This record gives sequence, C-alpha cells and structure tokens, in this order.
Amino acid sequence: MSEALSSEWQKNVYYSVGDRVAFKIGNSPGVAAFECVQSHCSSYGNQPVANGNEYWKHYPRGFPRLRSYNDHSKA
Repeated sequence: MSEALSSEWQKNVYYSVGDRVAFKIGNSPGVAAFECVQSHCSSYGNQPVANGNEYWKHYPRGFPRLRSYNDHSKA
C-alpha cells in the first residue's frame, strides 16, 4: 500500500487497491471514508464521490473495525 493509507485524499497521488482515505463531500459535516478498489493516479476526475465510483468504495458509517485475535477468544 502506498503512503496514502488512512490519510486525506490528495491530487496527483498513486493509490493502490486497499488504500484508505478520508474525503470531504460537499457541504456535509466531517469527512467520509473511502477505500481504493482500482489502482490509479488521483485527479479531480477520479476523486471519491458519495456512494463511491469505479475507483473508490464509500463507507458511509466509517471503515469496519478489524477484529483482533483477542476479540475471537472472548466467548
């Protein structure tokens, strides 16, 4: 994964599949979470958009929490 992991989206950055970024959508409060689904060099033409696009998967509620080994052993 590139240096873009869990950072704000930037123009002219190479994003790889799996890279995660924050991006402000319009006048909405806060930022939205996106994950790259197609490697590309970023431009305003392929920036993240609400509901995602061919380059970005949108996570409206934020990224899913990854479960650790300890989470599985608590039963």
